[in-house]
Amino acid sequence: MVILFVEEEEDIICFVKQVLESYGHEVIKAVNGEEAIYAIKNRPGIQAVITDYGMPKVDGFELVSFIRSQAQGLKLPVVLCTGGGCVGSDKGKQFSQWGVVIVQKPYNINELLTALNVAVNNMAA
Repeated sequence: MVILFVEEEEDIICFVKQVLESYGHEVIKAVNGEEAIYAIKNRPGIQAVITDYGMPKVDGFELVSFIRSQAQGLKLPVVLCTGGGCVGSDKGKQFSQWGVVIVQKPYNINELLTALNVAVNNMAA
């Protein structure tokens, strides 16, 4: 699976990228939502997105809003990683309506992989 991983912290990018690649996934990285939007527009074949919520320039809410506004993004599995800023809020409810799976930080890699599987299965249904 081709996964767009959006995260600004280099140590997290390296670790998660290494793990996802060990499971046979191709990982495209972006360090903020602006880079992620560019990748979505210009890199065909992205099959899932794992994104941070709090990012500079374009945050996770704006990124997911953009994804869901695109025809190809309506069924794109999305996992949102957050320190809790959006859970229970109106934005959190919107993420739920969009079928976004939310993972609380700090997360372990098994939680992230499980969330990715849930997001993929939700969009396949």
